[in-house]
Amino acid sequence: MLLIASLLLAPVLSGQAPVRTRYIPALAYGPNLWSIVRLTNAGSARQPVRIEVFREDGTPLPVGPVFEVEPGMSADVRVDGKSSEYEMCWARVALADGVGARGFVEVLEGNALEDFPREIHDLSSDPRWVTLASRVQGKQMYFLNAAAEPTMVSFCAVNQAPPNACEKKGTRLARYRVGPNQSLSVEVRKLRGRFFVTESSMPGAAVLALFDNGPGMKKVFGSKSSINFGEPAP
Repeated sequence: MLLIASLLLAPVLSGQAPVRTRYIPALAYGPNLWSIVRLTNAGSARQPVRIEVFREDGTPLPVGPVFEVEPGMSADVRVDGKSSEYEMCWARVALADGVGARGFVEVLEGNALEDFPREIHDLSSDPRWVTLASRVQGKQMYFLNAAAEPTMVSFCAVNQAPPNACEKKGTRLARYRVGPNQSLSVEVRKLRGRFFVTESSMPGAAVLALFDNGPGMKKVFGSKSSINFGEPAP
């Protein structure tokens, strides 16, 4: 029997160890779709982990917020907003020394479970990012504003990428307002310029990530197998 367990972790009130804050972008949930935040404690003591999850529009999801992970153990926290429609979200994770985290989006189709990994990120204070157009065409560009203030995010394709390249007269650009704790995903189609530029009007606390639309890791279960998904974290 093949068993996949999503472990419920007992909430704790507080943790004393120094922590570092990391971000897991582009999680999602919906019909036959959910996300997993996997915690791993490589240390010798039980450690608290604080997890906050926000929808794409910046509103919080009721997850956690604080869990304990036993020494030498791994555990999964399931993120599932019980929505009838596909929705994106992201996680802020406060990790003590020796504790790691990563995310997965899991999609169930019939007897097949497909995993799409989501790695952890640090925040960037950069006001702009320049990428070769050939690297981003046909992919999803994801922007997360983890700051307390809104920002205007501009995307453009240019042959040269000086500062304020997107503001140059005649440049075609797409511009969006991204509020505090909000995220944005843009499908990048065929580009005419050599470079793809992303600019933020209020730099300070952002995550920029690139995802493709390729297949994930698929597990297929036979008729005698069972899948135990547990329950979403309270």
